[in-house]
Amino acid sequence: KNADEVDPASGDAGRLLHSMATDKSLYAPVAVRRTLDELVSVQDTRLVGILKDMLQYPDVYVQVRSVEAFGDFGVQEALPFLKELRTKKLPVEVKSAIHKTIELLDSLPD
Repeated sequence: KNADEVDPASGDAGRLLHSMATDKSLYAPVAVRRTLDELVSVQDTRLVGILKDMLQYPDVYVQVRSVEAFGDFGVQEALPFLKELRTKKLPVEVKSAIHKTIELLDSLPD
């Protein structure tokens, strides 16, 4: 076959592109975590206002990153919220992040 006769959609690349286009559930959480990381890295404090909402995101690692971001920004005002949150039924990864973030925030100077 020459290049003009090859249908890219029938090969491995076509199958990969097709699965990427249809299964956003795999890629959306990764994109959200990367966005959170970027906003934290540039210290965009607008992120702080949406962190509580991000804890409702269905991906556990997005929830973990959201909790960690409170610590990254040193949001000591989040301590009461985090202390209440740790009493809720949450995945172990999120509870661990809450514990570490509370310790971090408690250790910051006022």
